Amino acid sequence: MVKSISIDKFYTEIDRQINLTTSFTEKPIGDVIRMCRLKPYDLLFTNKPNTLILHNKWIDEYGNSLTIHNNKKITIQLNDLSIDRKRLTSTDLYEKLSIKQISSISKFLLFFNGKEEDYNSPHMILSFLGIDNYLRTKVFIYNNWETYPSLFLGIKMLLDIAKNKNNNFITELKIKKPVIFPCDAQRAWLSYWQSDEFTSLMKAQSESVLSVLK
Repeated sequence: MVKSISIDKFYTEIDRQINLTTSFTEKPIGDVIRMCRLKPYDLLFTNKPNTLILHNKWIDEYGNSLTIHNNKKITIQLNDLSIDRKRLTSTDLYEKLSIKQISSISKFLLFFNGKEEDYNSPHMILSFLGIDNYLRTKVFIYNNWETYPSLFLGIKMLLDIAKNKNNNFITELKIKKPVIFPCDAQRAWLSYWQSDEFTSLMKAQSESVLSVLK
């Protein structure tokens, strides 16, 4: 069922399940589900009917999962070996675009800046929320930009994006744990993308980052 319809139509069909999940967790987990293009594990792999139930396990299109526990704790399992990757398929029409092209179709941005722990090299993250409301995450490490599933950002940062995605001002996040790679001097900001103030902040942190965006 999931593979035969668009992701937007799929979310329309399971909207009540997503709303139920949000109500249960009392957090904007529904926005995280949609932003990361997650789908209920049960509907993909157990052939359960599409009835109104609380799905506790959601998976992305890269073999990672998000689990909502009975105590409302939310955890992420990267490289979840219980998922049959042969049955996964990408629904992102824009995933092959360059960073500059993704930037041009995005409205909100997470900018993370730090220093990789072992070699003290730049570690940056750009996670764009597109005008289609899906996240696309790019990571700069060891002098290369790579595409990463957005679940790699961790549940705290994803919830921060969900809570602030409609804000026009700059929000600096409090970061206590490494994000994707262990690093020092890590800082991160959220803002409406392409505002002059945010662009100036990014330039002050790293002049090189703007060269891939403009």
